[in-house]
Amino acid sequence: MPKATLNRIGGLTPFLDELADDHAIGRELRAAGIEVKIPRFAVGHVCFERNLRSLWQLPMRVAGRIRSIDPIGYVGTIFMHPMMLSLLAACFSAKHSVGLAIGALASRAFLSFSVEHSFGLPRQGPARL
Repeated sequence: MPKATLNRIGGLTPFLDELADDHAIGRELRAAGIEVKIPRFAVGHVCFERNLRSLWQLPMRVAGRIRSIDPIGYVGTIFMHPMMLSLLAACFSAKHSVGLAIGALASRAFLSFSVEHSFGLPRQGPARL
């Protein structure tokens, strides 16, 4: 964003204490009558966490951001984790829990393939630490 546009919304200082600063900046830009556009490309992400604690902290930060932006929608994110739900079902001896786990893994594989295909990405191998 051009410096003049950033200055128009008061710079970055008003967003220092915002957990979801990118969302807050977009909100202020729209309030100032400035059009916000979503790019036609996706930003890739690779997990470089070296230990379990840092691996856990990343999704917790993301969850906190989602909760601060849309608390009601945050409750619905439980359905974004079908593998965890299927494992919970297995713990409680629910019927078809193995089928649910297989379905969750198949859905994850299909999503990965679809993203790679849609964005013309090379096939991703297993993560290396």
